[in-house]
Amino acid sequence: MNLELSALCPFGVEKLVKDELKGLGYHVVSSSPGRVDFQGPWEAIYRVNLGSRTAERLLIRLVKAQAQDFDQLFEATRSAAWEDWLTPAVTIHIEKVRLYQSQLTSVPAVQSMVQKAVFETLCRRFRLTRLPQNGPVVALRVTLAKDQLEVFLDTTGAALHNRGYRQDTGEAPLKENLAAALVLFSGWRRKYPLVDPFCGSGTILTEALLYAYDLPPGLKRSFAFEHLRPFSAPDWDHLRDDARQKTDLSHRVRIFGSDKDPVVLRAARKNIQALGLEDHLRLEVKAMEGVSARFWGIEEPGFVVTNPPYGERLETVAAARDLSRAMASWERDFPDWSIGVLTPLESLSQDMGRDPFVVRELSNGPLRVKFFQFAKK
Repeated sequence: MNLELSALCPFGVEKLVKDELKGLGYHVVSSSPGRVDFQGPWEAIYRVNLGSRTAERLLIRLVKAQAQDFDQLFEATRSAAWEDWLTPAVTIHIEKVRLYQSQLTSVPAVQSMVQKAVFETLCRRFRLTRLPQNGPVVALRVTLAKDQLEVFLDTTGAALHNRGYRQDTGEAPLKENLAAALVLFSGWRRKYPLVDPFCGSGTILTEALLYAYDLPPGLKRSFAFEHLRPFSAPDWDHLRDDARQKTDLSHRVRIFGSDKDPVVLRAARKNIQALGLEDHLRLEVKAMEGVSARFWGIEEPGFVVTNPPYGERLETVAAARDLSRAMASWERDFPDWSIGVLTPLESLSQDMGRDPFVVRELSNGPLRVKFFQFAKK
């Protein structure tokens, strides 16, 4: 039986999520900013949570109905087969309610009514007078847009950008799934060298390593679906074991990272050591001005993919722009390389004196940013 599923993702990354889902053989139904709807079997919940590099969360839609008043809201929610998914052993939490242009306008009231409907259904089906609410947390999400109700069951738990390898971070860490999106958008493949001259705690480098070696990003973490009724521990263990067996670390990969801050570089080393991949890249304490293809001993064109300091990592816009102007030297220091730079600065191409072939609008958490991509010159 195919389920109605929604993969949430950072704004601007929807195409990559669709590509991942289609690559797994699932039918994509539609997409909207930050969300891709698709159909797939229960196994899709395992595979997408384990293997998606760019999604943020995977939801099962269990209710879709009109709800212009609280009676309709209650009846639509109560009619879902919650007993097929939840047991009395879990703690049910209404994690998020989003209301948009609907007749019901109170978030707390909608939240309370949905919870009451779910509780009543489970108590009736399991012949209980109340739910203990003292087990593992299972989260629900509610959307009511133009009186169209959707209730989702979260299968992920902690967002998918939490890979489980991050031991330490810099002051303003880049989310892991956005870092993976930058690598994918750049067009980099493991046969080419890749350099990050502002590597910070190493998120872009680490995601590039996972991608290069076909390592699923979810191997080192747990998921909310492990507390749902259809979960099969033997099936899940088999899927993860199969993924581990397919990993081949024999490929030659040339990945290089540098930063002027030795503290954040130590964080990068710890994060990469947590994956056991510390021997598969080079890290150096070096300011951007001293980094070039020649510095790394690279004689062929490759890719620069980077997230220069801004906001929390640089105190002023003027300082960020000065850094962007210094990056104009990359035309000399990385001749014939593809360059990708993530920044909130609208002036980046002007400061660098280069015209990008594409500028992608993305989000890093609440911050809107742009990924400028410059072709080989």
